[in-house]
Amino acid sequence: MSSPGIREDPSRKILPWPLPGDSVPDLIPLLSGQRWLARGSHPMSSVHWRDHLALGDGPRPAVLALVDVRFGIRDASLYLLLLQRTPAPSGFSLRPEVAASRALWSALGPALARGARWRTPGGFVEARPTGLLRLPPVLVPPHGGIRPLGVEQSNTSLRVGSRYLFKFYRRPGPHPSPDVEIPLLLWRRTRFHRVPPPLATLVYRPRGSPPRLLGVLSPYLRHHGDLFQRFLRSLRKEFREPSRASPHAEIAACRTLGAVSADLHVALARIREPRWAPRGISPRFRQDLQIAWSREVETTLRVLGTALPRVPPEVRPGLQCILRARTRLREWIREAESLQWRGLLRIRVHGDYHLGQILDTPRGFVLVDFEGEPARTPGERAGLHPPLKDLGGLLRSLDYVARIAARDPGSPRAPDLMARARRWRDAAEAALVEEYRRRLSRSGESGRLAPEDPEEFRKHLRFHLRRKLLYEVRYEIAFRPAWVGVPLAALRQELDLPP
Repeated sequence: MSSPGIREDPSRKILPWPLPGDSVPDLIPLLSGQRWLARGSHPMSSVHWRDHLALGDGPRPAVLALVDVRFGIRDASLYLLLLQRTPAPSGFSLRPEVAASRALWSALGPALARGARWRTPGGFVEARPTGLLRLPPVLVPPHGGIRPLGVEQSNTSLRVGSRYLFKFYRRPGPHPSPDVEIPLLLWRRTRFHRVPPPLATLVYRPRGSPPRLLGVLSPYLRHHGDLFQRFLRSLRKEFREPSRASPHAEIAACRTLGAVSADLHVALARIREPRWAPRGISPRFRQDLQIAWSREVETTLRVLGTALPRVPPEVRPGLQCILRARTRLREWIREAESLQWRGLLRIRVHGDYHLGQILDTPRGFVLVDFEGEPARTPGERAGLHPPLKDLGGLLRSLDYVARIAARDPGSPRAPDLMARARRWRDAAEAALVEEYRRRLSRSGESGRLAPEDPEEFRKHLRFHLRRKLLYEVRYEIAFRPAWVGVPLAALRQELDLPP
């Protein structure tokens, strides 16, 4: 039975493609070169077909294919592939243009505007407008105007005409998803609207399993790039032109970012939906957090111990230096036990808050991508957390951009550039934190969302910064070994080891 207000479209034919559970070895060579596959250090071992939906008329419709990809002996991960049949040896085309094809959008565009439901071999795919804003009956411009944005990443984003953006999730997560749920409630229940409003969703509803979010439609926002790009351009210019260098460049933007971050957390703390209501930091939560922290420290040491062959040669001495200081790293576990949690709340948070998630638009900063950290479980992403988890991620991002801007391997100016980077980072962090605390105090939420005592605030923030730092080390080793030198250098500094 169709959902209320959703029109079921019986005209879609179920293609005689692989059946659910079938192995599709021809897809392995096609997928092996894709950068968005979260393979880590394991080779792709199998691809099994789960379900599919053909959209568009003609002999070569666009196909939304759901497949289970296994790397080594790990559990399989679900991926959404946008395919077309071809006479090529593999029988499939995985070109980015498939996502922007007229075949796909002739069916998907109207469905997102008015709602539709299609049968698949294993369940249903449902397009549903959120009702937040009125959508035109035809989303697709008459002469095309649909094109992919940027490079291929974990998600595929399409500009639909001049007004809309559609994001396909290549790794569909459970639905309701924080990436839709958080912005939707912020728009419906608060005055914090520095997030793109979700206008329509595309959801896969398999029989006997929880639904998965395949995509979301939102307004297209004209912007000058994200803050990571903006800061990187500015800092590179400053660090390499000493006569014009100033540690205060972009500090005003960091103050604004501190205010925006505090306003986000205050808004999230005041939503009174049953699943969203703020909760105190209970003894059970503190115990679970301490256990998780201890596990993260030990897991990071284990990952570092096996990472030497996979990281660039120039970072191996620093990695070995950290391993020799493993006792000092384990002391962080004991330090976390002394944190004072009385009176503090945990709330829904952004979850993966960094400069790349903040768009620099003509109307101010806009926050995007509320999916949470990709290496965390869905339960962790959708849970309630101390708000300083977000702030710790933001400070790590400031350190990241400063270090990358100052990188000049082999140059005699390298130490001077890194010294400039540290001075800028310290000034930027101080401005952001000062404005964040001031804004919380003005809202009346200081003492509930973060400790009022400056020293206790510093301890809590440092704890969350360290959690993010160890997460970055593990993530970069698994997925981007060429980048691991950045968090490893920060880890050496945090451990007070030689650079």
